[in-house]
Amino acid sequence: MLVSGKGENAQPVPLNNLTITDTAAGGLFSETQIRGDGLHAIGPIALDGLSILDNSGDGIEFRQGSSGILNNVQLIGNGEDGIFMDGAASLELKDSVIAFGGEDGLEVDCCDSTVTIIDSLVLENGSNPDGDNGIDFDDGNLSIVRSAVAHNPRWGIAYDGDGSFVMRESTVTDNRFGVLLGTSGIEVTLVDNVISGHEGTGLNLDLSANSTLSEEGISGNVITRNNDGIYNQSDGQRTFLIHGGDLTGNAEFDFENNSTVAITARNVFWSEPTMSEIAASSQNLTKVFDSQDSGSKGQVLIETPRAIATAVPPRFVVEPRDARVEFGGRADFYAAAVGNEPIDYQWHLNGQPIDRGTNQVHRVRLARESLAGDYTVIASNAFGSVTGRVARLILNVPSVAPEITRHPQSQTLAAGDSLTLEVQATGTAPLQYQWYKNGSAVAGATLATLTIASVQPGDSGDYTVTVRNSADTKTSQPASVLVEGGNPGGGGDSTHPADSNGDFRIAIGEVTAYGAAWKQGKAWPVEPNPIPIGYLTRAGSLWKGGETYRVDSSIASAPLWWVNVSANIGLQSAGNNGGTAVRTISGLNVTLEIQPTGGTGVYAVEESLPSGFTAASITGNGGFDANSSKIKWGPFFDNQSRTLTYELVAPAGANGSFGLAGIASFDGLDVVFGGDSEAVVGTPTGGGGSGDGPTQRSVKSEGNVFTVGVKITPESSTSVYAIEENVPAGFVPSNIGGGGAFDPNSSRIKWGPFFDNTPRDLSYVLTAPAGFSGALTFTGTASFDGADLVIGGDSEVSSGTPTGSDAPTLLLQQFSGIWISGTVGATYVIESTGNVGAGPWVEVQRVVLETSPQLWIDVESPDNLERFYRARAVTQ
Repeated sequence: MLVSGKGENAQPVPLNNLTITDTAAGGLFSETQIRGDGLHAIGPIALDGLSILDNSGDGIEFRQGSSGILNNVQLIGNGEDGIFMDGAASLELKDSVIAFGGEDGLEVDCCDSTVTIIDSLVLENGSNPDGDNGIDFDDGNLSIVRSAVAHNPRWGIAYDGDGSFVMRESTVTDNRFGVLLGTSGIEVTLVDNVISGHEGTGLNLDLSANSTLSEEGISGNVITRNNDGIYNQSDGQRTFLIHGGDLTGNAEFDFENNSTVAITARNVFWSEPTMSEIAASSQNLTKVFDSQDSGSKGQVLIETPRAIATAVPPRFVVEPRDARVEFGGRADFYAAAVGNEPIDYQWHLNGQPIDRGTNQVHRVRLARESLAGDYTVIASNAFGSVTGRVARLILNVPSVAPEITRHPQSQTLAAGDSLTLEVQATGTAPLQYQWYKNGSAVAGATLATLTIASVQPGDSGDYTVTVRNSADTKTSQPASVLVEGGNPGGGGDSTHPADSNGDFRIAIGEVTAYGAAWKQGKAWPVEPNPIPIGYLTRAGSLWKGGETYRVDSSIASAPLWWVNVSANIGLQSAGNNGGTAVRTISGLNVTLEIQPTGGTGVYAVEESLPSGFTAASITGNGGFDANSSKIKWGPFFDNQSRTLTYELVAPAGANGSFGLAGIASFDGLDVVFGGDSEAVVGTPTGGGGSGDGPTQRSVKSEGNVFTVGVKITPESSTSVYAIEENVPAGFVPSNIGGGGAFDPNSSRIKWGPFFDNTPRDLSYVLTAPAGFSGALTFTGTASFDGADLVIGGDSEVSSGTPTGSDAPTLLLQQFSGIWISGTVGATYVIESTGNVGAGPWVEVQRVVLETSPQLWIDVESPDNLERFYRARAVTQ
C-alpha cells in the first residue's frame, strides 16, 4: 500500500476500519510506504478504526516531516515500538490503545516533534525493565489529556528535551517508575493527575535553570503508593511551587528535595505521620527529606496544609469497544479509569461478574458461543464507582450443518382430506427446504411444511424433504402417504395393497410377490409406491397370523389398522410389538444390530444410502435396490436377533460426512435406527486443509541423498500443531529447515509446536548409509489440536540401480495413478496395495515406458481412494 499526499498543502489520506497484521516490516512504515522528504512530506495520514496487530517491527513509523491523525486505533502486540517518530513529525492520538508491544509504546527519537494524546491507553509495552518505557519522548511538545499509562517495565513517561510538557486529568500507575521530567528549556504543566503504585519514584523532577512552570504549574495531583512521591533534583530552578493535591501513602518519602532550591508546598494533604508532626510544629518531618536532614539540601516550606484528602471518584478515560473474532480466536477488552488510587476493576458478561476478571484488560483467549455477548466493566475506589459502556463480543461462528430433529410422518388419508407433512431441523440459518415425491421435486414445495388441501389417490407415494444451508444438505426419512377412495377407518372395505384379489385374505403367493417387488424396488399395481417397508412387514404378519384380516377403525392410520380376524391368533389391535435397531459405523464398514421383541411375527430392514453411494459385502441375504438407493433385508418370519453388515462404497470425489438413514419394521411398526448416523469419507476434519490435503510430502533423490519437503496447510480453526518425521536406522539427517530438530532418542525430526494456523514448508536432507540400495519408506505424523494425521504425498522412493536397468524415481500417491520416470523403452511393473506398511504389493500391469516421465492411470479402479501404487524396473 502506497499512501500519497505529496506537497506542502497535502490533505490527510484516510485509512478507515482496516486491519494490518503479521507483516514482516511493521504495520505501516513511513519510509517505504508513507514516504517523506524534509518539509515536503508524502504524508499526512488519517487513520480511523484501524487495527495494527502482531507485526514484527514497529506498528507505525513516522519519519521527518510526516504527520498523522489517529482516532480509534489499536496498536497491539507489535514486535518493536507501537509508534516510532523521528524528526519534526507530528501526531494526534485519540481514543486509541497502544499495548503489548516489544519495546516502547511511543518513542519520539529526535527533534522538535509534537504529540497530543487524548482519551487513550498505553499499557504493558516492552520486555526490557532497564530500557523500555510506556512513552519515551526526547524532544518537542508532548500533551497528555484524560489518558492512562500503566504496567510498563520502566518509566511510564520519560520526557527529556526542549519544548513543553502538559499532562491533565490522567493516570500513570503501576509502572516501575512513574513520570520523569529531565530536560532543559521546558515549560511544565501537571494538573489534576494521579501518579500511583510505582516501586520507584512517582514524579522525578530534573529541570534545568531555563525550565519553567506554567501559570498552573504542578497542582491538584494525587501522588500516592510510590516509593518516593516526588523526587526533586532541579538545582537550577529558582521558583518552585507545588499546590493542591495529595502527597500521601508513599513508602519512603512523600517529598524528597535533593536540590539546593527551597520548595514551597501549599494547600497539600500530607499523610501520617507528617500531619501529626506538622500539628506538633516538628521541623524534621519523617516523610519529607530536605535541609533538616542534610544541610546541603534546600528546604521544603509547607504552607496551609489540608487536613482532608482529595476525593476523586473514578471516571473512565478509555472504555471497552466491540470485538468481532473468529470461533476459537482471541479478543481483548481494554479499560482505564482515573481517580484516587487504588482503582479496582470488575468485568461482567451479560450482567454476571466474570471470575478473575479484575484487570484493566480482559482477554478472551478462546472465543466460543458461551463467551459471546455484552461485556461491561465497573471501576471503583474509596470514593465511588462507575460502569463503562457496553462492548459486544461478536463471534463469527462457522456454519453448522443442518440436523433433522423431527422427520415427516407417514399418513393414510381418504380422498378429499387435507395432507400436512412437516420437518423440523436445526443448523445455521438460513435453512432451505425442498420436498420430493417418489424422488421427484414437488414444484413450489420449499417450506418446512408441505400442505395439500384436498388429496387424491394420485398423491399417494413416499415423500422426503432436503434441508440445506451453506455447510451441508440432509435428507429426511421417507413418509409414506396412502390416499384411499373410501373411508378406511370406518369399516372393512379397505384392503391391504398386497391383497391382490381384495378378499381380505393374504395368501402365501400374495405375500411373496409383494415382498419380491419391495426388495427389487419394482412398482406395485396398487399404491403406495415404492412399497413402504411397514406395509411389507404388515402383509407378512397378516399371512403368518391366520391370513384373513379386517380394518380396526380405532387405529388412525395404515398399515397398523389391518389386524387378523381370529381372536386367538395373529395380529390384534394391541399386538404391535416393535423392537430395537442400532447402527455402528467404523470407517466405511457399517454394522446393524436388530433385536425384535418376543412377540414379533415378521420383520424387515431397510438402509437408505446417500445419493451416488452403493454397497458391497452385504451379509444376511440383503440386496441393494438401485432404484431406491436402499439395502433391503428380509422379510424374516421369526423374532430372532440379527447382526447385518455391509461396506459403504463412495462415489468418486466424495469427501466429508454423509448421513445414513434406516428403518427396521416389526409387524408393520417402523423403528428408526439409533446409534451412529454419519459416515466420514476422505480427509477427516479438525486439522485438515485444502487441495491435496493438510500434509503433503515430496521427495527428490540424487544417488543416496534424499531431499524431502513437507508442506503443512492447517485449517483456519487450528490453534496448535506439530510435526514428526521418522528417520530410518543408519540414515543421517541434515539441513533441517523451519526450526526443526533431530531427536536421536526417538530417531525423529520434530517441528513445533506452532501456536497458530500458519501454513509452513518444512524440509530436510537424508543421507543413506554406505552400500544402501532398494526402496526407502518415509513415514510421519502431523498433529492438529490433538488430531493425528499421517503425512500424505510421496511415501517411498528407490535408491541405487537394479541390475540390468535404470531405476525410475518411485512415487507413491493416494489417487488412481502414478508418474514413472526412467529409461524410455524399458519395461516397468506397476504394483498396488491397500496398506503401505503391511502390504502385500500385487502386480497390476506391466508397461513399456514411451516417454519419461510418463503418467499411468489405473482404469480398473478409478474410484478407489485407498489404493497405493509403486513402479519398479524389470530386471533382465
